[in-house]
Amino acid sequence: MNVLKKIVCVCMALLISCFTLSLAASAEQLSVGNDVLDARFLDGKCPGELDYVYFEPDIKPGEKYPLMIWLHGAKSGDKPRAQLDWYRFSNWASDEYQSRFEDAEGAYLLAPRSSKDISHNWNETISSDLKQTIDYFISLHPNIDTSRIYISGYSTGGSMTWHMVTRYPDFFAAAMPI
Repeated sequence: MNVLKKIVCVCMALLISCFTLSLAASAEQLSVGNDVLDARFLDGKCPGELDYVYFEPDIKPGEKYPLMIWLHGAKSGDKPRAQLDWYRFSNWASDEYQSRFEDAEGAYLLAPRSSKDISHNWNETISSDLKQTIDYFISLHPNIDTSRIYISGYSTGGSMTWHMVTRYPDFFAAAMPI
């Protein structure tokens, strides 16, 4: 019973932290608008797998950069780039947010889209497709520090985050399901 209480307390603390952080982040005044931030993202597709949008920081030769992966919620992947519309993930491409990545001067941002599911939801049947897409993206960007790969998601994206870290426990440095 004590273990269950600890799990509930940790989950509640995470939920409160996430809610507080999202309020603080949405209240922060960024130096550029959403349309400018969205335009910083490029389109990509893993051959035969999922499409995605991504941001690449200003790369310095020989430097390594973390990778932050965002998984959208239910039905938020109904069209290409939709994963940027719903949750303002593109805020992480702002100079203000990029400066928060210590020892890296920025981070890669990756937002795959669950386009293989007709309802555009994440589910465990496409977890291998998602992992293949992440691996493909990393292969294209040798400056990614594979010891600092972070994954987060909202709603079904949060469920998929849990699924990915349990299926690939040694791959991610941290996870934040919301």
